Amino acid sequence: MNITASASPLLAITIPTFNRGELLGILLDSIVRDFPTWPQDLEVVILDNASTDDTRAQVQKRIDGGMPVRLITNKTNVGMDGNLAACFDATIAKYLWQIGDDEVLHGGACNFVLEFCRHNEFGLLHIECVGFTKDQQVEQLARTIPENVDVRAMDSSEIFRCANIYLTFISANVINRQALRHHDPNFDPKLEMKTFLPQLAWIYGVLKASSQHFYVRTPLFGALGGNTSGYRLVEVFGVNLQAITERQLGSTLPGARRLMANAALTRLLPGEIMSLSRVAANGGNRFESEDIIRVLCHAFTRSFYLHWFVLPLLSRSAFRQRITFLLVRIFNKINRNLNYALL
Repeated sequence: MNITASASPLLAITIPTFNRGELLGILLDSIVRDFPTWPQDLEVVILDNASTDDTRAQVQKRIDGGMPVRLITNKTNVGMDGNLAACFDATIAKYLWQIGDDEVLHGGACNFVLEFCRHNEFGLLHIECVGFTKDQQVEQLARTIPENVDVRAMDSSEIFRCANIYLTFISANVINRQALRHHDPNFDPKLEMKTFLPQLAWIYGVLKASSQHFYVRTPLFGALGGNTSGYRLVEVFGVNLQAITERQLGSTLPGARRLMANAALTRLLPGEIMSLSRVAANGGNRFESEDIIRVLCHAFTRSFYLHWFVLPLLSRSAFRQRITFLLVRIFNKINRNLNYALL
C-alpha cells in the first residue's frame, strides 16, 4: 500500500477520540479495507484528547500496516466541545467527514463517499446509519453496502426537514468546508462552544452557504448505541439545540426551531428516556443528573408532542410506557414515509 499522505486532499475524515483505543482501531480497519492502494485525495486525521489508554498504540499499529494516518495529540484534555471544534481546522480538504470513534463503516462506504465527493458539488451530504450493540461489531464490520445506494438531491429546507434531529449526529454529515469558508471568510468553528453541539455551527453553516445537498437513505455505517455520556440529555437536546437552531437558522429557515424541537421529542428523546429507565433499573446513569421533567417542560412548553410522546414515558406505569413507546414508533414510521411533514 502507498503510505504517502496527500498534501491537497479532497476529503478529510477527522476522528475526535478519547480513551477508546480498541473501538478506534475497528473504525480505522473499516476505512482502510476499501483501499488496496491509498487514494491521494483522502486523508484521515485523528484528534486524540490526551487519552490515557492504548489509543496511540492502536493508531501506530495501523500506520505500521501501511495506513497513512495523521495523529494530533492534545497535551491536555480540552473537553469534548474543544476536540470536536478542532476538527474543522485540522485539515485543508474541501470536504470534511467527522466520524465518531465508535462507528463501523460498512464495506465500500468510504470509497462510495470519496467517489461521490469526486463527482458531485454539494454543501451537505447526510448519511443514514444502523444502530448496533458492542457484541455486534464483527457483524457490522462484515457488512457491505448494496450496489445501488438511494441518494436524493434536496435543497436546504428539504434536507433540514428530512434529516432533522440527526443533523446533530457528527458521523452522519459530510460538509463542504470550502463552500462555508467562501460564504463566510470569518467563520469561527468555535461559535457554539459549551453546548456539546459545536459541530452544528458548520452543519447549519453549509445549509446557508449552499442550496444543493444530498440525502443518502441507504445506511452506510453502524453506530454503537448507548455509548454517549458526560452531559445532561434534555439540557443539550432541548435547551441548547433549540437555542443554536434559532441563532443559526432563525432568519434563513422559518420554523426551524419548532421543527427541530418536535424532532427531538419524537425521534430522539423517547428512545433515550426508555434507555435511561433500563439503565437506572440496574443502578446506573449514562448522563449527568438533571430534573428531567422540569427541564422538559421548560424547553418544550407549547409542544403537544411533549404531552403525547414524552411525559408518559416518565410514568411509573410500565404498561403506559410500553403503549406510549409503541405509538411513538408507529408515528415515526408514518412520518418518515411523509418526509416528516408532521414535524
